[in-house]
Amino acid sequence: MRPAKLFLAVFLLINLALPAAFAQPVEQTLARLFSYDPHPATAMFADKVPVNGTLADIEIRFIESWVEKKDSANINRISFEITARDKGQTLASARTESYP
Repeated sequence: MRPAKLFLAVFLLINLALPAAFAQPVEQTLARLFSYDPHPATAMFADKVPVNGTLADIEIRFIESWVEKKDSANINRISFEITARDKGQTLASARTESYP
């Protein structure tokens, strides 16, 4: 994925998806989502979103690959999978390319 496309994807995720996903009583910070400490692997939108004429639950899955060196760890690769579901049935799913 080109840097411009990655920037756009992260910008949209931060400004559209994450605020809706974390409008629930338990709040998360962006730093917490991407920290080395245990953090959620998925996030659910607080409200349903229209998908192909159906109001669907939206889940974002964070797919991370970590590299540990001595006392530190860094994300080596990251991608996201967005899934729309209604009554347990998957309506649509998309996954970004891994970066870098």
